Amino acid sequence: MMIKIKPFYTAIIFYFVANLLFFILAISDNTVNIEYETFYVDNFVLWSALFIQNIALAFIVIIYLLFKNKKFKEINLYGNYCGVFLLIWQLVFLYLAFSSGLGVVGSENKVNQVLVVISNFLSADIFYILMASSLKSNKLFFINTLIYLFSTLIRGWIGGLVIAFFVYLCRVGYLKVSIKNFIFYFLFFIFMLIISPFIIDFKIATRLGEDFELDFRNYGEKLELALEYVLGRFQHIGHIAILLKHANEYRLLYDFNQILPYWIEGIPQNFLYKYLGYRDLLTYSNMMAVRDFGAYSTDAWNANTGFGGWLILLREKSILLFLYWIILIFPLYIFLYKYGNKQTFNIVSIFTIIYLYHGWFGAFFNLILFVFIVVFLSKIKINKSKR
Repeated sequence: MMIKIKPFYTAIIFYFVANLLFFILAISDNTVNIEYETFYVDNFVLWSALFIQNIALAFIVIIYLLFKNKKFKEINLYGNYCGVFLLIWQLVFLYLAFSSGLGVVGSENKVNQVLVVISNFLSADIFYILMASSLKSNKLFFINTLIYLFSTLIRGWIGGLVIAFFVYLCRVGYLKVSIKNFIFYFLFFIFMLIISPFIIDFKIATRLGEDFELDFRNYGEKLELALEYVLGRFQHIGHIAILLKHANEYRLLYDFNQILPYWIEGIPQNFLYKYLGYRDLLTYSNMMAVRDFGAYSTDAWNANTGFGGWLILLREKSILLFLYWIILIFPLYIFLYKYGNKQTFNIVSIFTIIYLYHGWFGAFFNLILFVFIVVFLSKIKINKSKR
């Protein structure tokens, strides 16, 4: 007996289990551990966070269900030339990471601003995410995936492992689960848990610019911290609980224009916003990293405020947030139905979980924009070849 699980449902299960485990651990002692810090939250706040999170999840699932039964084309959009281009582009960015520190987390090198702008608009990572699952050549797919994994690890970002896994699922169409391969998946999962302390040590060493050493001392403590760290990366119930506790403070910041509105997150609208002379503002995710996790405002990362976090912030105005994303996602899915393929539809649906669900609105908007551009360019090439 074999069960086939679609990529979107695999992502849902993956994140649901992580959030459920975090919720059970949190409600057992009324504490949440995030970014190596401990916060006290009562049961009511935790249950409220779970409820709000499920509203956000239901919204994303409903949008997916409206399109999942449409017969998207099951074709590979990108031939060998595109595969080679993707490989070369990734190698160029890998070289720039080594030579100038471009894209390396925690790098103190002063990177040329022209390179920064190019990397924002033409990121090799975005091209891999959008193109790899639709490459015609299996060989070029696996080579590009290996380069992508190596590149992300070198730059101090272990999330590339998860991204590559989901890109692969989108390429093959589903996750096959049988008794035989379930044992394999389980053993592989245990293996990854065992080596997780060393992966995180490697990540930290890379970000600090230090040499990595395989250190087995205090392995038990390291494993416990690693498990908490990994679990914290895939959940955001804890973040929503914290935002609920500080809801009035964040609403005041938003009302007094201290937090960037959600509809300005994204390359084109943010460029126009700055071009018109408005001052730089922290995003909601950046603000949470600063206020609750002690990040510097000049170097704030993206905390997992989540789609649910915006529901807390906006309250009755949340209807506009729902409409905003419906207006963006529906035309994209219709466009992919007419001109794209099933692999790209799967990619976007998964990133509604990885980006939109976690509240990384700018990243998801940029992904939508690049999907339109890349698929459109692929159709121009096809039309030319038919003449």
